[in-house]
Amino acid sequence: MGRQNGSEHKNTDWFQIQVWGPPAKFAATLKAGTPVIVEGKIKPETYMADGVEHKTFSVKADYIRKIDYSTPNEASDSKAAKPAKKAK
Repeated sequence: MGRQNGSEHKNTDWFQIQVWGPPAKFAATLKAGTPVIVEGKIKPETYMADGVEHKTFSVKADYIRKIDYSTPNEASDSKAAKPAKKAK
């Protein structure tokens, strides 16, 4: 957090999250603003807009877990989506 013109100012960072397979079904049940933990691989990307190259990052999610702040001592009861087991 920083101060801007004498008032408190919060910065927000947004990330594109790519979700595939079983975690995608779980992600579809989430509402905007729901706090989650996402584990996965960071994927750098570039795109052109108005002749200018922009760089951004997305996350390919392997695991998503919903955070429930109302029961901090019962973390084991939190809902989670794990990736499907890979066939060997």
